[in-house]
Amino acid sequence: MTTKNTTPEKQNAPEVTGAPKGELIPDNKQENYIPTPAEGQEHFAQWLNSLPAEMRPKFELEYQKLLREALSGKETESETSDNPGEEPINSFFPVNSAMPELPKVARLTDTEIKQGRKAGKFVDDYMAFATQDAPMSPPLFHQTYALSILSTAIARRVYVSAGTNAIYPNLYILLSAPSTLYTKTTGYKSAMKVLETAGLSHLLLPNGVTPQSLITELSNRQQDNFSSWSKDDQEEWQKERAFAAQRAWWIDEAARLLSQFQQKYLAELMPIVLELYDCAPKIKISTQIRGRETVRNAYLTICGPTTPAALRPHLKNPDYWGNGLFSRFLFVTPDTAPVRIFYPDPFPVPSELAKHINKLAFERLESPKESALGPTPPPPAVEAKVTPEVKALWNNYHAAMFELIQKNKVAEKLGPSYGRMHEKAIKVAMLLAASDWVRMAKTNPLIIHPYHWYRAQEIIEGYRASLHRIIEDASLPVESEDDELAAKMISRLRATKRNSRREIATDFHMQAGMRREKLNMLVDQLIADGVLIEKEERRERGPATKRLYVAANITD
Repeated sequence: MTTKNTTPEKQNAPEVTGAPKGELIPDNKQENYIPTPAEGQEHFAQWLNSLPAEMRPKFELEYQKLLREALSGKETESETSDNPGEEPINSFFPVNSAMPELPKVARLTDTEIKQGRKAGKFVDDYMAFATQDAPMSPPLFHQTYALSILSTAIARRVYVSAGTNAIYPNLYILLSAPSTLYTKTTGYKSAMKVLETAGLSHLLLPNGVTPQSLITELSNRQQDNFSSWSKDDQEEWQKERAFAAQRAWWIDEAARLLSQFQQKYLAELMPIVLELYDCAPKIKISTQIRGRETVRNAYLTICGPTTPAALRPHLKNPDYWGNGLFSRFLFVTPDTAPVRIFYPDPFPVPSELAKHINKLAFERLESPKESALGPTPPPPAVEAKVTPEVKALWNNYHAAMFELIQKNKVAEKLGPSYGRMHEKAIKVAMLLAASDWVRMAKTNPLIIHPYHWYRAQEIIEGYRASLHRIIEDASLPVESEDDELAAKMISRLRATKRNSRREIATDFHMQAGMRREKLNMLVDQLIADGVLIEKEERRERGPATKRLYVAANITD
C-alpha cells in the first residue's frame, strides 16, 4: 500500500513588482566598485556559510564586534580574551539555536532575502541610534524595540483582513538576557526616549496595573479617586481617553507580570491579558465592587525585558504553555555574545526618528473623535492590502509551521507557539509596510509588498530561533543560580537585622508565587545543610517571629 504525500508544495509567487529598484549590480567592467551595506552583509553571509560549522561562531562574533564599533564609534572588547594564557569568559547564555530547519515550502531565496533588507527603513534607523545609545544591548533587542514602537504608534488603526476576521499588529514580547553583560535596561530606556520624544506617552499604561485598574484604564471609566489627583495627572488622563483601549504596556521588569498571574488576588489578570491579545471589539467585565465595565475596540501591546533567572521558573510552568499564554508571546534572547563598550559621548535623540513616529501616529493615521452622545467610536482603521504574491508567501510559511508540528519536529508544548508564527509574521509585515507608507505621498494605498514579507519572515525566523534558545536555557541546571542567591542571602543576614523569611523575601523581591516557593526551598536546604539557623524570637513589640542567622562556622 502506498501513502499519499501530504507535504504541501510551495506556491510560486508571481514575479515581484513592488521591490525597490535602482540596485547597483557589479560586473567585470566596473572599477573601484564598492558594495552597498546590504550587499556587503549578503557577501559576508555567503562566505560565512562556506566555512566549516565549527569555525562560524568565532567569525560571526568578530563581525558583530566590528559592526557595533562602526555604529557606535567606540572600540569594543569581546568576551574572548586575547591572552592565550587566560581562560575565556563563559557566554552565560546560549547564543546558538537547535531549532528545526525551515521546510523547503517556505524557504526564501538569496535574492528575496536581499530584497527584504530594503523594507522597514525606520527599523534600521532606530537600530543605528540605539546601537550608539546602548551599544552593549544586543542588536536583536534594538530591532525588537523598533517593532514595538511601531506597534504602539499604530494603536489598532491598521489591520489585515482574513476571512471575516481582522488581524491587528499588536505584539506581546518578552526580552531576556543576563544583567550587566547585555545592559538590557539601557536598551529599554533608549526605546522609551523615542516614544516620549515622539509624543506617544499617552498611549502607555501606567506602572503597577492590577486587573481592576487595567480594565478601568481601558474602559474609559473615570476612577473613583479621580478628584484627588493632581491637575497634571487629570489632564494627562483626559488626553489618554481618545485611545483608552488602544494602549501599550511597557514593563521594565517583564517577569513581574508573570509573577502577578500567580497571585490569588490578581487571578483575573491572566484571562484578561489572553483576551486582549485578539483585539476583540467588545470585552465585558463584571465585578461586585465596580459592576459592569466594557472595553471597546481593544488593542494591547506588551513589551519588556527581564533576566533568564527571573524567567526560568515561569518557563517551567506547564500551565503557561497549555493555556495559550506563551504562544502569544515572542521570546527574544541574544544571538550574539556580549561585548564591552564604554559610555557614548552625549548626543540627542535623532529628530528624524521622533518625527517619523509622530507622523505615523498623528498625521497619516486618523485619531478617534470623542462622542458626547455615547461611547467613543473605534479609531478609524486602514486596511493593509495583501497582494496575491504575499498571500502565497504567507500560506507557504503557515504550511511550513504546520509541517513541523505534524511531523513532531518540535516539542508538544511548542506546538501552539509554532501555530501562531504565521500570524506574527503578518503582524511584523504590517508594521514594516505601515512604516514605509509614511514616507510615501498621502494618496498611496497601504500595501504589504513581497519585500515586506521577506523581511518579516526573516525577523520571525530569528524569533523562532530565539524561542529555542530560551527553552534550552530554561533546561539548564539552576545550581549556580541557587549558589548566587545563597551567597547574597548569607551576606545580607550578616549585615542587617531584617532576617525573617518575610523580610528577606521582600528585600529580594520574591514575595509571592514560584519565586517565594523557591526562596523557602533554598532556606530549608541551607538550614538542613547547617549553613543557617532559624530561631523563634520575641522582640519588644509584636508576636514571636522565626529569624535566620548564619551558623558560626560558616565563612564567606
